[in-house]
Amino acid sequence: MDMQKLPKTKLKIQIPKKLTKGSVVDLVAPSFAFDKTLFESGIYTIQKNLGLLPRFRKDIFSQEMYFAGSDERRLEELFEALTASDSEAVFVIRGGYGTAHLYTSLIKKLKKVKNLKPKIVLGYSDFTLILNGLHQELGWQTFHGPMVCGRPFREPNALETKTLMRCLFEKKPLGKIQTEKMRSFSQGTASGKIVGGNLTLVTNTIGTPHPLDTKNNILFLEDTDERPYRVERMLVHLLQAGMLDEVRGIVFGEMANCVPPMPKSGVYPHPTENITVEMAILKALAPLLKKRKIPIIFDFPSGHGGNQITFPIGGMVTLNAGKRPWVEFK
Repeated sequence: MDMQKLPKTKLKIQIPKKLTKGSVVDLVAPSFAFDKTLFESGIYTIQKNLGLLPRFRKDIFSQEMYFAGSDERRLEELFEALTASDSEAVFVIRGGYGTAHLYTSLIKKLKKVKNLKPKIVLGYSDFTLILNGLHQELGWQTFHGPMVCGRPFREPNALETKTLMRCLFEKKPLGKIQTEKMRSFSQGTASGKIVGGNLTLVTNTIGTPHPLDTKNNILFLEDTDERPYRVERMLVHLLQAGMLDEVRGIVFGEMANCVPPMPKSGVYPHPTENITVEMAILKALAPLLKKRKIPIIFDFPSGHGGNQITFPIGGMVTLNAGKRPWVEFK
């Protein structure tokens, strides 16, 4: 199936320099506007718990419609942060929506910068586009992880703290991730680069000049607040667009609040009321698994759910979808 031409990623992977205590971190708001109280709490964590020096523009509290300022402001801010020679990392403040407005112009501008060095870039959700774009177009290894206004920056659990610290400060690989909740939808083993992120954002790349390159990669997918039938609809879209034809394996994160609608008393029952997201995923992927068996893991501890670990986009992984599945970052 070749309904759209998929890109071929041949760039050498560029791994950013790890941070040290006192490293300068640029904070950016490329999507929705954000809560100032949550932002200040995240600043405290960055300074006190991580020992880093956060920096942000004075106009970061701007608001235009639901965005953190105009497209021009957000594009300029993100470009400045990614190219600044006096900072070592870029942390995203919150997600929502907005990076689609910036993507094409940002990548074009970055490609014109001579001797551009990679730096740690941390975020997820709407920032899925930029995380994968920096990897796919520039070869950078980026990091799928919590955002400054998110709960893990205020009240992290042990696994979130461990993975964040390992990715930000330590040179050794993240290693094996295995939890009691993780389970296998389709057994087997596979190795490759891990790419992806939010299912909605990955699906939205179809038909654009920058579809996600899934060929020979491990695909990570997660989402939140989507009914199971909508999750199935997006997966069928990926399948029909050819984006799952050559994936080596699929890792689903926590599909937070992707639940059936509540029954309505006195109203004819809706056919989606008893269909879980797990059932919807298996239904969508049945044609793929009928053609070829690939390992599929569900409930990896990342995304919008109760766990938001940090891991590298573009990092090499091996996944083992058995009775006690695990994913190992190498």
